[in-house]
Amino acid sequence: MTRISNDSDFGKAIESLDFDKQRIVAGLFVDNVLGLYNDERITRVTDVAMNASASDDELASALQTARAAAWRGPACRSTPKTSAQVTKAISSIKSCLII
Repeated sequence: MTRISNDSDFGKAIESLDFDKQRIVAGLFVDNVLGLYNDERITRVTDVAMNASASDDELASALQTARAAAWRGPACRSTPKTSAQVTKAISSIKSCLII
């Protein structure tokens, strides 16, 4: 396993994964910061993203939900740094959900 010590290494590791695995990693990432975000829509989006057998319709619906949540902005209970991290996570999952 390759050691990841910075954003560039992380990006390269993610790019080396196939599309479905990228989507699952994005879902896991968002799931790890969900406690900072109080929007049930994002929970549903990550559930779909982490489902390796999600249908095209489920992915399309999750993408639409993620876009709606991103436009509203993070409803974070923490610092702006945390809000930025959550927004980045939502962007990551949105890009991985695109069919």
